[in-house]
Amino acid sequence: MKKRQWIITYLSIIIILFIFYSMAQSHYSVSTIPDEGKDLFQEEPLLLTPYQLWIEDKDYSLSLYEPKEGCYAGAYILSNKEINFDIYEFENKTKKPHSIYIRNMKLGEPFPLDWVLECYSYMKTPHIIIHPPSESFPYQEHLLEQTAKEFGEFFIPMFVQFYPNPSQYFGNHIQYQDFFQKAYYAFKTNAPNVSIIWSIAYENLYDSYLYDPGDTYFDWIGLNMYLPSKIEEEKKGETILQYIHDFYMIYQCRKPLMISQLGVPHYSKKDHRYYIKEAKQTLNSIYNAVEARYPRIKAIHYMDINNMETNSSYANWENFSITEEMEILHTYQKLIKSPHYLEELDVKHTGDVQSRWILMDTPVYSLQQGLYISNVFLKYPYFKDLYPKFNNTTVEPLIIKDQTLYSLENICDVIGYQFKIDEINKQIYLTLNRS
Repeated sequence: MKKRQWIITYLSIIIILFIFYSMAQSHYSVSTIPDEGKDLFQEEPLLLTPYQLWIEDKDYSLSLYEPKEGCYAGAYILSNKEINFDIYEFENKTKKPHSIYIRNMKLGEPFPLDWVLECYSYMKTPHIIIHPPSESFPYQEHLLEQTAKEFGEFFIPMFVQFYPNPSQYFGNHIQYQDFFQKAYYAFKTNAPNVSIIWSIAYENLYDSYLYDPGDTYFDWIGLNMYLPSKIEEEKKGETILQYIHDFYMIYQCRKPLMISQLGVPHYSKKDHRYYIKEAKQTLNSIYNAVEARYPRIKAIHYMDINNMETNSSYANWENFSITEEMEILHTYQKLIKSPHYLEELDVKHTGDVQSRWILMDTPVYSLQQGLYISNVFLKYPYFKDLYPKFNNTTVEPLIIKDQTLYSLENICDVIGYQFKIDEINKQIYLTLNRS
């Protein structure tokens, strides 16, 4: 009898312990090691939100000829005989004054004074692309100083896009960087009126770091986009925008950005087909995205050129002209009609200190009515340099399924910011707490 009672008692204890253990497992488990943060296995799911995260940089100094707001509209028209290579005819067709016009030359060639004065008479800003004097010998240092002096003689505001698409030149990247740095020094010494652009082809975006001369040696960063006519399936629509997005994320913190050369073909001699619908879609995607999503892109220059009729250095299979095809022209007119696309150069605000917005490409999560972001956010060079004190705080992360998250509210408290939510556009802005 006693043995039976003992067995019943023993089983009862086991059942009670099992019940308590099950109840404990149904609640969150919290780490007892402070450095490891809180490890939560929650009933409520971690939800990915559609928000984009922006952070305010309050002490940004505008670069040479960088506008406070908006984006310069620019164009290349000197290969388009349909408009007599004329600024007035081009703007009469596009129904919009453009602030910048482009010309090509080789290093060491005579300065295009007549064209520069023509631009000046129209109140337009010259943008000159300087190419190597020779494919075999691109780095001829003795030509730099005289060229720079000619650009500085009349002290007219100008852009110089020096040696674009660096991966095409002979020699290694060290030679390119060294020559670009010497060119920058020559221009800044002899032509301080010139704003220097370092530019890359979109196809070589992910290798561009090899040729990067360094922030000290350029004023703007450009992306050159001559798109193929029969765009492969993987390069359609969103993928073209992905190049722009990645370019933006890589370089937005360093200098003002521009799409320094844009060509969208509507006809190809390769397969003798028109691509008018695709061209209109691509133009809409690019210009609308620049205005809506990328405030650090401060200029976009369209190359109004029919490559099939020129001896261009680029592939001559496509027609990029927007003034030959009425549907394309009407699309372009509507896009640049926006006041976001500027008609005049801003020469007044160079060096002004103002706030700018940095896009942080990190997902924002929702959990228990709070907002959380990944610790990847803290590893961005911009954040690490601006807020080193955050790394010395005792703010504990939240660890969920091997993912380390921080409360957005806690981050703002530490760095002295507050966040505002734009629910309509699904944006979150981290702004300096000025209270």
